[in-house]
Amino acid sequence: MVPFIGSLLSDRDAYHYLPASTAYLPSSREIAAMLNRCGFSSVNHRRVMGGLSQQFLATRTS
Repeated sequence: MVPFIGSLLSDRDAYHYLPASTAYLPSSREIAAMLNRCGFSSVNHRRVMGGLSQQFLATRTS
């Protein structure tokens, strides 16, 4: 949806990379597991803006 709206409001070509740029990203569950493996605890995840973005919050003690 974002590429369609963006192409109506701005440069059409600038918004066509968006779907392809996120295709390679790991799932939310995989990102949380990666954070845990790197020493972060209390990993929380939430979708922002109706799922257009994601937010991860984690704690790491030294």
